[in-house]
Formats: sequence, C-alpha cells, structure tokens
Amino acid sequence: MNLGVGFTIPTEHLHQDKYFPSFTQLPKPAIPSIASGAGPVFMDSVIALGGFPGATDAWAKLKKALRFHRNKQCQLRDVQITLMFEGWGQSDHSIENAFYMFLARFLGGKPEPILGPLVEQLKNARNANRTEFSRFMAEYDVDLKAERFAAYSEIIGEYFHCYEEFNQTAVYARLGIPLPPESIATSSAFESTRMFYGNAYEVLGMHLDVVAAVNNMCSGRDYDQMQAMDLKQYRTIKKSNRTKCFSSNSELSWFVEEYDSQVRNASHHRWFKIDDAKRVILYRSGGTGALHKMSYAEYLYRCNRLFFRICAMACWEIIMLHMTNQKL
Repeated sequence: MNLGVGFTIPTEHLHQDKYFPSFTQLPKPAIPSIASGAGPVFMDSVIALGGFPGATDAWAKLKKALRFHRNKQCQLRDVQITLMFEGWGQSDHSIENAFYMFLARFLGGKPEPILGPLVEQLKNARNANRTEFSRFMAEYDVDLKAERFAAYSEIIGEYFHCYEEFNQTAVYARLGIPLPPESIATSSAFESTRMFYGNAYEVLGMHLDVVAAVNNMCSGRDYDQMQAMDLKQYRTIKKSNRTKCFSSNSELSWFVEEYDSQVRNASHHRWFKIDDAKRVILYRSGGTGALHKMSYAEYLYRCNRLFFRICAMACWEIIMLHMTNQKL
C-alpha cells in the first residue's frame, strides 16, 4: 500500500514515529476493502480515495493548452492536450473535453453524484422554455464565456501554486466528510495561502449570475428576471446577498454551501493573524469586531470545499456548452 501524505495528523501523534494518518484519519466506509485471499495486492490509497496523482503536471500542460487556445495556436494547443491525455484513454482531444476531464479527475474521477443533480437543473431550465434558454445561451456565448473561463484558469493556477498546502485536506473535502477533530496541518505556508479563500469567494460570487439565470428559467421566468430585480441589477448587489434568489433550490444552493463572507473579508483584507505555532488563525468580524479562531487545517479544508465548488461550476458550464453545441 502506498501511503499518501495528503492527510492531516492528530495532535497526539504529531511526533510519533511510524504513524500513518491514512490509517486513522478517515472513517472506515471511506477506505476501500480488499477481498479476502486476493493478495498480494498493491493499493495506492490516493487513487483509491479519489485523488489525482500527477495533478500538478497535468495542470501545467492544460494551462499551456488553454493559453495556446486563446491565442489561436491550435497545433501547439493540441500537442499539450495529447501530452496531458497520455494514458487516459481519451479519443476526444478537444479543449472542452480536456478541461472537463481534468476537472472531473480532480473532483474524484466520478463526478456524477455531484454533477448529476446540477445537470438536471440545466435540463429543467431548457425544457421550461427552449426559446428563453437559447436567448440565455446567446448572451453567455458572446458576453460571459471568455471572461468566466479566464477567471477559472486563474484561480486554478493559484490553487496549484500552493497545491502541497491544500492537498493536506483535499481528501476530506473530496469525500464530503468533516475534517477529523484536533487535526494539524504539518505544513503551514500561511503567507502563500492566506488570500486564497477571498480570491476564490470572489470568483464564485461573480459567477453566481448564471446560477441565478438557470433558477429563473426553472421557476418559469425569463432568464434575466428574478422575483425582485432583473439580472443586470443582480450583478451590482453585494456578493454576500447573491445567494438569496435561489436559496429555495436545494440543488443549486449546493454551490454556496461553503460561501462565508466573514472569512472572505478576513482573507481579502489581510485581517488574518496566525499564532507563533502556525496552527491557529485569529480574525475579527469586520476587522475590529468579535474575535474568531480557526485552525490552519480547518482553513485549508474550507478553501478546498470552496475550490471544489468552483471546479464543479466550470464542469457544469462545459456541459451547458455541450448541450447547445458551443465551444470554448
């Protein structure tokens, strides 16, 4: 068994020799079983738990492919996609499929449980009024698509710049399980990650207009008309208030289950302070209000929860493009 390092460690075992957190830091149902008498068997625990070995290298290739695509250097783009897909068994080497498959593997390789309900919302929106859905997609294609995927690429690049930090808690966010109590992140490059939550919050917040538009159509309205305002006005309100218009839609509300404006403000305005042991973050509401504490491991976990939702949203939009035969 290959024991991956992508785990936090309990305080009591921090300096214990021959301790492997992968044995104790996950609930038993999350750990794949090996059939009796099947051995000897090699298991890579990272892959078995939905991890993505080689993710950093794959992102480096995809990042180049996306840049070549934006610059219309198609041959150079296709070289990078071919390199990334080596051993993946993919026949579709389009930039859309390359981006989607990278994100799908990062989300755990089988993202259907996450994306299935979200795709149903797209289908509901289209079936409610195909003419209105086409009008929405026309605006998306002309005015929204390029800027949105540039923002996705930028925040993914920021994540992978500090991948070894975030990878300490990615497995818990990927499996949708709480971080084990009294967990410690053994690496704490806080200065490199302190603004990530705020930056990711901004990306997600800016992109909630498409979620709102889909909800409008699912509710039988024009894509650009909420109950209380139109989409143009919606794009001007505070990002912390942009979740209310689809709060009754449980599927779409999944996107903002991790969307904390107080943590965003502390991250974005550099109100975070970390203790000398590099284990506990302190911040005040509004910079001067009530004092809050959060372990650095918990901060990394929440960054991953937020980032995974951004990845799912990007996948969702690629599926949306596929539904209407559009391209990146």
